[in-house]
Amino acid sequence: MQWSIVLMLGSTVLQGCLPSFHCCGEAWGWLGLVALLVCRALQGLSAGGELSTAAVYISEVSPKNRLGYNLSWISASGNFLAWAVAALVMFLIESLVSHEDMLLWGWRLPYLTSVVPGAALILARRCLEETPDFEELVKEEAERTCANQLEGDTDVVATSGGPLREVFAHHKLAVLIGSLGTMGIGAFWYVPSVYGVQFIMQYNDLPATAVSFSEMLGFCIPAVLAVFAGMLVDVWGACKVHTLALIGGCVIVPMPLLYWWTHVPQSFAIAALFIGQIA
Repeated sequence: MQWSIVLMLGSTVLQGCLPSFHCCGEAWGWLGLVALLVCRALQGLSAGGELSTAAVYISEVSPKNRLGYNLSWISASGNFLAWAVAALVMFLIESLVSHEDMLLWGWRLPYLTSVVPGAALILARRCLEETPDFEELVKEEAERTCANQLEGDTDVVATSGGPLREVFAHHKLAVLIGSLGTMGIGAFWYVPSVYGVQFIMQYNDLPATAVSFSEMLGFCIPAVLAVFAGMLVDVWGACKVHTLALIGGCVIVPMPLLYWWTHVPQSFAIAALFIGQIA
Protein backbone atom coordinates (compact mmCIF):
# COMPACT_ATOMS: atom_id res chain seq x y z
CA MET A 1 0.00 0.00 0.00
CA GLN A 2 2.83 2.39 0.84
CA TRP A 3 4.61 1.62 -2.42
CA SER A 4 1.50 2.57 -4.38
CA ILE A 5 1.53 5.97 -2.66
CA VAL A 6 5.21 6.43 -3.48
CA LEU A 7 4.58 5.45 -7.11
CA MET A 8 1.66 7.86 -7.38
CA LEU A 9 3.66 10.69 -5.82
CA GLY A 10 6.74 10.08 -7.94
CA SER A 11 4.85 9.88 -11.24
CA THR A 12 2.84 13.00 -10.36
CA VAL A 13 5.86 15.12 -9.43
CA LEU A 14 7.73 13.86 -12.49
CA GLN A 15 4.97 15.18 -14.76
CA GLY A 16 5.72 18.67 -13.48
CA CYS A 17 9.33 18.32 -14.65
CA LEU A 18 8.65 17.13 -18.20
CA PRO A 19 9.63 19.21 -21.24
CA SER A 20 6.80 20.64 -23.32
CA PHE A 21 6.36 21.84 -26.89
CA HIS A 22 5.74 25.39 -25.70
CA CYS A 23 8.98 25.83 -23.78
CA CYS A 24 11.44 23.28 -25.14
CA GLY A 25 10.72 22.83 -28.84
CA GLU A 26 9.34 19.99 -30.91
CA ALA A 27 11.95 17.30 -30.21
CA TRP A 28 11.84 17.69 -26.44
CA GLY A 29 8.09 18.14 -26.64
CA TRP A 30 7.60 14.70 -28.18
CA LEU A 31 9.87 13.20 -25.54
CA GLY A 32 7.81 14.88 -22.85
CA LEU A 33 4.60 13.58 -24.42
CA VAL A 34 5.82 9.98 -24.38
CA ALA A 35 7.05 10.36 -20.80
CA LEU A 36 3.68 11.86 -19.88
CA LEU A 37 1.87 8.78 -21.17
CA VAL A 38 4.18 6.56 -19.13
CA CYS A 39 3.61 8.64 -16.00
CA ARG A 40 -0.14 8.54 -16.50
CA ALA A 41 -0.01 4.76 -16.84
CA LEU A 42 1.98 4.53 -13.60
CA GLN A 43 -0.57 6.79 -11.92
CA GLY A 44 -3.37 4.49 -13.02
CA LEU A 45 -1.58 1.42 -11.70
CA SER A 46 -0.81 3.04 -8.36
CA ALA A 47 -4.35 4.41 -7.99
CA GLY A 48 -5.81 0.97 -8.68
CA GLY A 49 -3.55 -0.63 -6.10
CA GLU A 50 -4.21 2.04 -3.51
CA LEU A 51 -8.00 2.14 -3.85
CA SER A 52 -8.37 -1.63 -3.76
CA THR A 53 -6.14 -2.07 -0.71
CA ALA A 54 -7.88 0.80 1.08
CA ALA A 55 -11.25 -0.81 0.39
CA VAL A 56 -10.02 -4.17 1.69
CA TYR A 57 -8.58 -2.53 4.80
CA ILE A 58 -11.86 -0.76 5.60
CA SER A 59 -13.83 -3.93 4.88
CA GLU A 60 -11.76 -5.83 7.44
CA VAL A 61 -12.11 -3.30 10.26
CA SER A 62 -15.65 -2.04 9.59
CA PRO A 63 -18.85 -3.47 11.12
CA LYS A 64 -20.90 -5.20 8.45
CA ASN A 65 -23.98 -3.05 9.06
CA ARG A 66 -21.96 0.13 8.37
CA LEU A 67 -19.72 -1.19 5.62
CA GLY A 68 -21.32 0.89 2.85
CA TYR A 69 -21.11 4.08 4.90
CA ASN A 70 -17.47 3.54 5.85
CA LEU A 71 -16.46 2.60 2.30
CA SER A 72 -18.22 5.67 0.94
CA TRP A 73 -15.54 7.85 2.49
CA ILE A 74 -13.10 6.51 -0.09
CA SER A 75 -15.22 8.10 -2.82
CA ALA A 76 -16.04 11.18 -0.76
CA SER A 77 -12.47 12.05 0.21
CA GLY A 78 -10.23 10.06 -2.11
CA ASN A 79 -12.11 10.72 -5.35
CA PHE A 80 -14.53 13.62 -5.43
CA LEU A 81 -13.07 15.81 -2.69
CA ALA A 82 -9.57 15.31 -4.08
CA TRP A 83 -10.79 16.41 -7.51
CA ALA A 84 -12.50 19.41 -5.95
CA VAL A 85 -9.29 20.43 -4.20
CA ALA A 86 -7.34 19.97 -7.44
CA ALA A 87 -9.86 22.16 -9.29
CA LEU A 88 -9.58 24.79 -6.54
CA VAL A 89 -5.79 24.79 -6.86
CA MET A 90 -6.10 25.23 -10.63
CA PHE A 91 -8.60 28.05 -10.15
CA LEU A 92 -6.21 29.90 -7.83
CA ILE A 93 -3.22 29.41 -10.13
CA GLU A 94 -5.16 30.49 -13.23
CA SER A 95 -6.39 33.56 -11.36
CA LEU A 96 -2.87 34.62 -10.35
CA VAL A 97 -0.81 33.59 -13.39
CA SER A 98 -1.17 34.99 -16.90
CA HIS A 99 -2.09 32.76 -19.81
CA GLU A 100 1.41 32.95 -21.30
CA ASP A 101 3.10 32.13 -18.00
CA MET A 102 0.61 29.34 -17.50
CA LEU A 103 1.78 27.73 -20.73
CA LEU A 104 5.44 28.26 -19.84
CA TRP A 105 5.66 27.17 -16.21
CA GLY A 106 2.37 27.68 -14.37
CA TRP A 107 0.96 24.30 -15.37
CA ARG A 108 3.83 22.64 -13.48
CA LEU A 109 2.83 24.04 -10.09
CA PRO A 110 -0.05 21.62 -9.30
CA TYR A 111 2.20 18.64 -10.01
CA LEU A 112 5.19 19.90 -8.04
CA THR A 113 3.19 21.03 -5.00
CA SER A 114 1.68 17.54 -4.70
CA VAL A 115 4.88 16.52 -2.94
CA VAL A 116 3.55 18.12 0.27
CA PRO A 117 0.34 16.06 0.72
CA GLY A 118 2.09 13.03 -0.77
CA ALA A 119 4.86 13.12 1.83
CA ALA A 120 2.26 13.54 4.58
CA LEU A 121 0.42 10.45 3.32
CA ILE A 122 3.59 8.38 3.30
CA LEU A 123 4.34 9.36 6.90
CA ALA A 124 0.75 8.62 7.93
CA ARG A 125 0.85 5.22 6.22
CA ARG A 126 3.90 4.23 8.27
CA CYS A 127 1.80 4.61 11.42
CA LEU A 128 -1.09 2.51 10.10
CA GLU A 129 -1.31 -0.88 11.79
CA GLU A 130 -2.32 -4.06 10.03
CA THR A 131 -5.81 -5.40 10.62
CA PRO A 132 -6.42 -8.40 12.91
CA ASP A 133 -7.78 -10.36 9.94
CA PHE A 134 -4.56 -9.83 7.99
CA GLU A 135 -2.38 -10.74 10.95
CA GLU A 136 -4.44 -13.90 11.50
CA LEU A 137 -4.07 -14.80 7.82
CA VAL A 138 -0.30 -14.33 7.98
CA LYS A 139 -0.16 -16.45 11.13
CA GLU A 140 -2.17 -19.26 9.54
CA GLU A 141 0.01 -19.18 6.43
CA ALA A 142 3.16 -19.36 8.55
CA GLU A 143 1.77 -22.29 10.54
CA ARG A 144 0.77 -24.09 7.35
CA THR A 145 4.21 -23.59 5.84
CA CYS A 146 5.89 -24.78 9.01
CA ALA A 147 3.71 -27.89 9.13
CA ASN A 148 4.49 -28.72 5.51
CA GLN A 149 8.20 -28.36 6.16
CA LEU A 150 8.02 -30.65 9.18
CA GLU A 151 6.17 -33.26 7.13
CA GLY A 152 8.71 -32.94 4.35
CA ASP A 153 6.09 -31.71 1.87
CA THR A 154 7.70 -28.76 0.11
CA ASP A 155 5.02 -28.50 -2.56
CA VAL A 156 1.97 -26.73 -1.25
CA VAL A 157 -1.04 -27.88 -3.19
CA ALA A 158 -3.66 -25.23 -3.73
CA THR A 159 -7.05 -26.82 -3.26
CA SER A 160 -9.14 -23.88 -4.32
CA GLY A 161 -7.15 -22.86 -7.38
CA GLY A 162 -6.61 -19.34 -6.10
CA PRO A 163 -8.97 -16.49 -5.29
CA LEU A 164 -9.21 -15.18 -8.86
CA ARG A 165 -10.23 -18.56 -10.23
CA GLU A 166 -12.80 -18.94 -7.47
CA VAL A 167 -14.29 -15.51 -8.21
CA PHE A 168 -14.62 -16.16 -11.94
CA ALA A 169 -15.93 -19.67 -11.37
CA HIS A 170 -18.68 -18.86 -8.88
CA HIS A 171 -19.47 -15.17 -9.37
CA LYS A 172 -19.53 -14.64 -13.15
CA LEU A 173 -22.64 -12.44 -13.20
CA ALA A 174 -21.42 -10.25 -10.36
CA VAL A 175 -18.04 -9.79 -12.06
CA LEU A 176 -19.71 -8.90 -15.37
CA ILE A 177 -22.15 -6.40 -13.86
CA GLY A 178 -19.52 -4.88 -11.62
CA SER A 179 -16.98 -4.51 -14.42
CA LEU A 180 -19.40 -3.02 -16.95
CA GLY A 181 -20.97 -0.78 -14.34
CA THR A 182 -17.63 0.49 -13.13
CA MET A 183 -16.52 1.24 -16.69
CA GLY A 184 -19.77 3.07 -17.38
CA ILE A 185 -19.68 5.13 -14.22
CA GLY A 186 -15.99 5.85 -14.77
CA ALA A 187 -16.74 7.09 -18.27
CA PHE A 188 -19.51 9.30 -16.90
CA TRP A 189 -17.13 10.79 -14.35
CA TYR A 190 -14.63 11.74 -17.03
CA VAL A 191 -16.66 12.67 -20.10
CA PRO A 192 -19.08 15.34 -18.82
CA SER A 193 -16.97 16.65 -15.95
CA VAL A 194 -13.61 16.78 -17.77
CA TYR A 195 -13.94 16.49 -21.53
CA GLY A 196 -17.41 18.02 -21.65
CA VAL A 197 -16.38 21.19 -19.86
CA GLN A 198 -13.24 21.47 -21.98
CA PHE A 199 -15.39 21.23 -25.09
CA ILE A 200 -17.82 23.92 -23.98
CA MET A 201 -14.88 26.12 -22.92
CA GLN A 202 -13.21 25.91 -26.33
CA TYR A 203 -16.48 26.00 -28.28
CA ASN A 204 -17.71 29.15 -26.53
CA ASP A 205 -14.30 30.67 -25.70
CA LEU A 206 -14.91 30.67 -21.94
CA PRO A 207 -12.27 31.71 -19.39
CA ALA A 208 -10.31 28.87 -17.83
CA THR A 209 -11.05 30.17 -14.33
CA ALA A 210 -14.79 29.66 -14.88
CA VAL A 211 -14.19 26.06 -15.93
CA SER A 212 -11.97 25.29 -12.93
CA PHE A 213 -14.45 26.86 -10.52
CA SER A 214 -17.35 24.91 -12.05
CA GLU A 215 -15.34 21.70 -11.73
CA MET A 216 -14.72 22.44 -8.07
CA LEU A 217 -18.45 22.87 -7.44
CA GLY A 218 -19.25 19.84 -9.57
CA PHE A 219 -17.04 17.58 -7.46
CA CYS A 220 -18.03 19.02 -4.08
CA ILE A 221 -21.63 17.89 -4.55
CA PRO A 222 -20.91 14.16 -5.14
CA ALA A 223 -18.35 14.29 -2.32
CA VAL A 224 -21.25 15.02 0.01
CA LEU A 225 -23.74 12.73 -1.71
CA ALA A 226 -21.30 9.79 -1.65
CA VAL A 227 -21.75 9.48 2.11
CA PHE A 228 -25.53 9.30 1.75
CA ALA A 229 -25.11 6.77 -1.05
CA GLY A 230 -23.04 4.63 1.30
CA MET A 231 -25.78 4.81 3.92
CA LEU A 232 -28.26 3.79 1.23
CA VAL A 233 -26.08 0.79 0.40
CA ASP A 234 -26.34 -0.39 4.00
CA VAL A 235 -30.14 -0.26 3.73
CA TRP A 236 -30.86 -1.36 0.14
CA GLY A 237 -27.77 -3.34 -0.73
CA ALA A 238 -24.87 -2.60 -3.05
CA CYS A 239 -26.43 -4.22 -6.13
CA LYS A 240 -29.55 -2.03 -6.16
CA VAL A 241 -27.67 1.21 -5.53
CA HIS A 242 -25.00 0.35 -8.11
CA THR A 243 -27.65 -0.46 -10.72
CA LEU A 244 -29.55 2.74 -9.96
CA ALA A 245 -26.36 4.81 -10.27
CA LEU A 246 -25.49 3.02 -13.50
CA ILE A 247 -28.87 3.74 -15.09
CA GLY A 248 -29.05 7.34 -13.91
CA GLY A 249 -25.41 8.27 -14.36
CA CYS A 250 -24.64 6.46 -17.60
CA VAL A 251 -27.94 6.36 -19.49
CA ILE A 252 -30.39 9.05 -18.39
CA VAL A 253 -28.19 12.05 -17.58
CA PRO A 254 -25.14 12.16 -19.94
CA MET A 255 -26.76 12.29 -23.39
CA PRO A 256 -29.24 15.14 -22.71
CA LEU A 257 -26.54 17.08 -20.86
CA LEU A 258 -23.97 16.78 -23.64
CA TYR A 259 -26.61 17.60 -26.26
CA TRP A 260 -27.62 20.71 -24.32
CA TRP A 261 -24.01 21.81 -23.93
CA THR A 262 -23.39 21.52 -27.68
CA HIS A 263 -26.49 23.59 -28.55
CA VAL A 264 -26.55 26.20 -25.81
CA PRO A 265 -26.27 29.86 -26.93
CA GLN A 266 -22.92 31.48 -26.24
CA SER A 267 -24.52 34.13 -24.03
CA PHE A 268 -25.77 31.37 -21.73
CA ALA A 269 -22.64 29.20 -21.90
CA ILE A 270 -21.20 30.01 -18.46
CA ALA A 271 -24.55 29.48 -16.76
CA ALA A 272 -24.99 26.20 -18.65
CA LEU A 273 -21.53 25.14 -17.53
CA PHE A 274 -22.38 25.59 -13.85
CA ILE A 275 -25.86 24.09 -14.18
CA GLY A 276 -24.49 21.05 -15.96
CA GLN A 277 -21.77 20.50 -13.39
CA ILE A 278 -24.22 20.75 -10.51
CA ALA A 279 -26.70 18.46 -12.25
